[in-house]
Amino acid sequence: MSASPIRRLRLRAPLLAMVLAAGLLAGCAGQRAPSSYTDGVRDAFIEGCWTTTVSDASNLTATSTTKALTVAQLQKKFPAEVKAAKSQCTCAFKAIKRDVPFGDFKKVNDNQTEKPSKLPASFTKAYASCGLSATTG
Repeated sequence: MSASPIRRLRLRAPLLAMVLAAGLLAGCAGQRAPSSYTDGVRDAFIEGCWTTTVSDASNLTATSTTKALTVAQLQKKFPAEVKAAKSQCTCAFKAIKRDVPFGDFKKVNDNQTEKPSKLPASFTKAYASCGLSATTG
């Protein structure tokens, strides 16, 4: 039996956070990719995580031009959800930073960018400990 729509949506938050952080890791033209957990990596991860979490919980999709909202619009329309999601995503980032060496984070991030798949246990454990779900089952 396939995963419920809620679980499929909840899977996207951590995966998208990883993919968005990949953009930051790749850096802008002429800049080197970070070799450690920088403030920029943290900020990109948390923003990608909370925006996707709130959008999914609110049945919004990034591909829907009529429903897609900017970060500012999400914050204005869903303040309580944004606050809760930011807290959960900050918690997940701290757990990942504490438990996952940056090289492993970068490798998983690169893999998720190229071919999204199930996250390693170290990541799903971090998400679960913070009230986020990264399972499809």
